[in-house]
Amino acid sequence: TDEGEESIPFTLAVSIYNSGAGTAQNLSIVSGQPQIIENKKGLLVKFKIIECRVNDQVYDPTMRVVIGDIAPNSTAVVRWLLTSTLMGIFKDFN
Repeated sequence: TDEGEESIPFTLAVSIYNSGAGTAQNLSIVSGQPQIIENKKGLLVKFKIIECRVNDQVYDPTMRVVIGDIAPNSTAVVRWLLTSTLMGIFKDFN
């Protein structure tokens, strides 16, 4: 974004489905940083996590998230709300 332009928060989310017969225990996401794949001008890009939620419960704003247990045939959703110093498009999340 141009200098002085307000950054618009965006959502990055992960949905985890337990299709097994047993409970998936002690799940966590250890890392998942956004990756810049093209920056023709070589500008510095900073991301700021302003909120993190696991199944709509608010947690510390970090990319390292403890999800806990997921019951059989159940889903957990992790959602981050971020801002960035540059606009762009997400192509992948690893």
